Amino acid sequence: MQKSISFFLCLLLLFTTILVRADGFKTITYEANFEVDDTAFPETMHSAKDWKSFLEKFSLKGYAHFKNLFDIEEVLEGEADLYLKNKLLLDLNHTGNQQYFWIGSKNINNFFAFNAHNYYEFMLKGYFFLGLPTNYIAVLSYPNGAVQAIRNIYNFIAKRFYVDPNDEKTEFSYEELHAIAEEVSSFFDEEYVTQQFIRSAIMDSGVFEMMYYDFQIAPEYLESFAAGESMQVLREGSKTIYQIGEYEILRYDKQPDRDEYRIYLPPSPSGFEYVAEAIVQKNKQNIDVHARFAIQMEGLDYVAVQMNSTNLPSEKSSKAIGNTIFSISGDTIGQDKSIQFHHEYIKNEDNINIKLRLRDDTTGGYPIGIKINAELKDFQGEKDPVFFDYRGEDFYSLNDSALKTVKGILLPYIIKAAIPVLMEIPSGVINDVYEYLDQSGILGTLVAK
Repeated sequence: MQKSISFFLCLLLLFTTILVRADGFKTITYEANFEVDDTAFPETMHSAKDWKSFLEKFSLKGYAHFKNLFDIEEVLEGEADLYLKNKLLLDLNHTGNQQYFWIGSKNINNFFAFNAHNYYEFMLKGYFFLGLPTNYIAVLSYPNGAVQAIRNIYNFIAKRFYVDPNDEKTEFSYEELHAIAEEVSSFFDEEYVTQQFIRSAIMDSGVFEMMYYDFQIAPEYLESFAAGESMQVLREGSKTIYQIGEYEILRYDKQPDRDEYRIYLPPSPSGFEYVAEAIVQKNKQNIDVHARFAIQMEGLDYVAVQMNSTNLPSEKSSKAIGNTIFSISGDTIGQDKSIQFHHEYIKNEDNINIKLRLRDDTTGGYPIGIKINAELKDFQGEKDPVFFDYRGEDFYSLNDSALKTVKGILLPYIIKAAIPVLMEIPSGVINDVYEYLDQSGILGTLVAK
């Protein structure tokens, strides 16, 4: 069930990428439901039919007004209602953007503030104290963090190394490279979300601290392999290649239907090599994406994070059916870890239908899925939604005293919402949850505390 959690949170990442280029304020109205195939559950799940009957009782209905997704001027506000057997269980409203947002309810006279850039550290508490894969859940469930983290790296490189095809520049002097290396030494501290995104993604490898050190001493790192040499800029057709001595540091190839990027950093003072590769292939209206980041030693992967997606929908897509695999591997990881899901996207005028199904490695089937029926239109209100700044202490950074206050506010509401759920939980679901908690050691940890 650990993978199931990550799978459902991947939905937001896929869904928001489709809407990112929408012009002006848009309104999306949606309904989401579980789809469960009880014949595709692994043998370790003894109560597949109970899970099916339980999960399919839930539905989520709501709307959101949004503009400039993933941009500095982003606005995202709306309401989301969770139903159990068509009876309202939770009503939530939200305003802000994907980094700073506030969540409240009609039944609670409070808004709770969130700074999502602290989400990674917050989620690592489950990793450190309970042994849960919350680091991976954080990486997959916060799309704005992933976009900002990768964009920060891309913008840093593009701003300093992009050479216009009409520019006659053919090299970067060592002095220029050294000045850039000095900027690199503070990059992870200045771009905190990038630091925490990478840290969470490769947490299991235990090598992030050494990587962080390599980049902190970037000028010395540069000297260790460049030794005063300049970097040559070479052009071969659509390719642009940046080379220092025998090392090809950067290469990009931009074609009408295909973009390729590769970065390679030679052995560092800690002995690591760093490799990042990405291919974006336009396939009619849809997109294939293959991306990989690896920390290597003598050409062997210490840790490698990879994403392979086929037929991802773009803003022009009318139909996209494909698969996406996220994986992490390498000598420090041990057994490879991956999560794979099948996605279907159909758009007919203003109507959008999305299905996501999690693949189980043992059965090869898709036991759990989610479907969304949505309508996307131009915003019809008389005044555009605005960004409301309610202030408040960040929920992800609450100390023990503040957390107790929040618990006191929420507890009556939680109990009220939990009772109907508890009455609907089949005994088989309870048994499976108890067995997982017991075998994973989480139950013992909770009891001990």
